[in-house]
Formats: sequence, C-alpha cells, structure tokens
Amino acid sequence: MTNSKLLEGVGAITKLETLCSLESQMQHKVLALEALHPFPGYHGEDLPYQEEPHALFFILRNHLHSEIIVRASQKIQKMFDHSFNAVPATVHIFNEQAYAIRVRDIPYNKVDQLVDAYIKEDILFQKHQLIKPYNSIIRIKKYFQLQEIRKNIYKDLDWKGMYYLNISTNFSWHAFEELTLNLKHNMKDNNFDAATAIMINREGIQDFIRIFDQSANSNKLQTIMDWYVNAIERMKYV
Repeated sequence: MTNSKLLEGVGAITKLETLCSLESQMQHKVLALEALHPFPGYHGEDLPYQEEPHALFFILRNHLHSEIIVRASQKIQKMFDHSFNAVPATVHIFNEQAYAIRVRDIPYNKVDQLVDAYIKEDILFQKHQLIKPYNSIIRIKKYFQLQEIRKNIYKDLDWKGMYYLNISTNFSWHAFEELTLNLKHNMKDNNFDAATAIMINREGIQDFIRIFDQSANSNKLQTIMDWYVNAIERMKYV
C-alpha cells in the first residue's frame, strides 16, 4: 500500500438525492431544500448525520458565478458563530435546473441567521414553496485532497469513509446508475453509496467514482474498482 501520492484540485460530484422543501419556523420565506437521504446506497448506524440536517440547498433567484458565492461564504464564515461548509451547486426542480448554495453542518436553529447573512451580501433566493420529496440529480462543486492507498484508489483526507476510484471514462449519470445497480445485484457486500466525480488539476481533467463506505477496506474497494473497469471495457464493444 502506498501513501505518498497526493492529488489536489477543484472539481465536482454528481449524485442522486431525495430532496424536499425545508418546513420549519423560518422567518425568511426562502426556498431551501433538505437532503433526506444523502447516502442512499449506504445503510448502517454510523451515518454521518443525526437529527440535524446533513445538507441544505438554498435555491438562488439568479445564476451567480461560483466566485461570488465562495467570496460571500468566506466572509460570512469569519463572523458567523457556527462553523459550516458552503459550496456552489445545482439541483433539478420540476425538471428544470436550478442554481443553489449547498450548506452542510448547519443546525436548524441557525438557518435564519445564515440566510440573513447571505441576504446582507446581496445573495437573493427564490421564494419558499411546498415541495414534496422527490429524486434529483445534484452537482456539487468541491476542492479535493486525496491520498492514494492502492493503485488508482484514493481516500479523501477531509472525510472519513469517502473514497475515489480513478477511472478513464466519463459517462452519463443514467449509464452510471445502471452499472451501479447491476454491480449491487451481483455483489454480496453491496453496502456502499456511489457517485461520479471529476477533478481538474495540473494533469488535466480526471474522472472518478466516489464511494462512501464507513467500513470499507482496500480489498473491497479493489473489488468495486475491478467490476467498474471490466464493465466499462465491455461497454466499448456493445
């Protein structure tokens, strides 16, 4: 096992999540969507969320450049009395793409305060509406810090249980979802959540499969990696 190769860069994660409008005693009537099951493919008692929301998506009124969102978030984080993680994101609402700020690690009782801070930075949000639970493909921008634990298999240095399999193929979400369902039907230890990811660094654009599994070891990750690689090779000849 190697521990010397590091990958750093910016990129994005694409995954499927169940979202619904946040129904709370918010003073600000803005549209915030809550992720009900952030890791739908993973089941266990060690999920990284409890009673507080794992992630909220504050839906923007207009498309804003990522730099504007990042700068506003950095400014707010310096004076806010609770730490949180905020990144640009996109979701789908009624089959249309919407731009959002994905906020993680914010308790319910701090949501109004956070919304007020963004409004003071001239970040405007869509008006609240009741949206029942639905599935949406979401895309979250992210800064990656990865360490190789086995050839082309990396662990996230910022998040325990998060791994990235470096592959050579970029495919649509629907093709990836079909491959993943097939894998889970044919694998005994199929308790993991999978998503796609890309990273841009000095080597160019690199494609990954993101795996979340709190109890994964390198052998299990290698098995998952081999299955995807073999399936991708078969696709080339279909």
